[in-house]
Amino acid sequence: MFNVFSMVDNYAAVDKWVANLNKQAKGSIETAYKADRMTFMGGATTVRAQGVGRVYQEAEGTLAYQEHTDYSRGDISISNSNLHAAIAGEGWFLVTDGKGNFHYSRDGEFTRDLSGLLMNQSGLFAVDQGLAMGLPPASFAYTPPTNSAVTINAGTAGWQAGTASGPGTWYPYVPGTNYDEGGSYQDQSVLAKRSWFINSGPLTGSLTLSVGDVSTVAVANPNAPPATINVNYPDTAFVVVNGQQLSIPIPTAVGGGGAVTINISQFLKPGANSIAVKATEFQGVEGLSLTGNVGGQAFTSTGWAYKISQTPVDRNKVPGFPTTPAITDLSAFGLSPDDWEAIYGNPRDLILVNGPTDKEEFEPTLYGNTVFSWPNRPTVLPLHHPGTNGTGQLVFNALETSNVRIQQLAPEIAMAQQMYSNLKTILQLKKSNFDLIMAAVK
Repeated sequence: MFNVFSMVDNYAAVDKWVANLNKQAKGSIETAYKADRMTFMGGATTVRAQGVGRVYQEAEGTLAYQEHTDYSRGDISISNSNLHAAIAGEGWFLVTDGKGNFHYSRDGEFTRDLSGLLMNQSGLFAVDQGLAMGLPPASFAYTPPTNSAVTINAGTAGWQAGTASGPGTWYPYVPGTNYDEGGSYQDQSVLAKRSWFINSGPLTGSLTLSVGDVSTVAVANPNAPPATINVNYPDTAFVVVNGQQLSIPIPTAVGGGGAVTINISQFLKPGANSIAVKATEFQGVEGLSLTGNVGGQAFTSTGWAYKISQTPVDRNKVPGFPTTPAITDLSAFGLSPDDWEAIYGNPRDLILVNGPTDKEEFEPTLYGNTVFSWPNRPTVLPLHHPGTNGTGQLVFNALETSNVRIQQLAPEIAMAQQMYSNLKTILQLKKSNFDLIMAAVK
């Protein structure tokens, strides 16, 4: 009788196995899905003692099994989106819900939200170089990739923390580059951006901007780049806040500028927000000062990420510069398509984390088997540029597939069906034997 009840219990184990296989089949089409596996233990028979020095074998009555998540990597498949990225080798994307919770994923199927930040299929935001610079150093350690004359001259230099220069901050200078013309940064343009989250409190705020010469300010919206407008130099800055554009007076002058406070309250939104600034130095002292209080958060000049603009000023488009007060061609110093692409979240700016050595330290999340938590992570978590400190390289226009192999899944499903059939047959035989015994007793 004991064995009969054990076999009934075994139906529950097979049910769980089948449910697991069905879950794997569904997850086989998800990017970077990590399968939950079941491993059955034991053997066909169990050896038991019978008296002194005597043993006998009987069929094992209970199916014992273990469950675990398989963190092995899937294949890398080519994608047609330039917002997609896969990790070739070790490492995980650091993603956040913007409410102080951070998770780990290899799902690189990103889109952009209205703030311009990269967002995965679970609605979590990918931490890139710019966002990493605003993370608290007590919890995260991030050092931007080292600049060189080669990367700057080739236009491949990443985002950097600003360095003290002139009346504010500016992109760090590296000798031997075409970034500095004559030692005074003249005709140079830099980008600055800052991303943050507003989870509570009023959607109010202002930004005080002071630049050496001319600036363009944007709270990025990838769906609404700014239109060309007529401007006056040096009295105007350009502001684009989540697709809304306005022209405001700003007291600037060649070689130095005053400050103006911009009220951007009406353009803020709950959740992710991003401000981008383009500043151009024509001559004299360079510098960019950005302060304010936005969504209840105090902004200082630190915490911004800086990058060289790929479109420096073309003086040929400014007749009579610098004496003329009028400039009617925004392309002379406005945001180019390359600039807009740079200030948005870009897979080429993503950072990676190594994750735990023992992957079993990961725990599942409500986002499914593509996003994991790490409760026992280091107090200060190192963030790495891809290809450094043990992390893999990023492959762009590509995605990591699920680690479920359909060709392996099909035989397991067939085996589970056969086990159902075998259990049913054995149970029927046991019942028949029991009926015969009861009939004989009667």
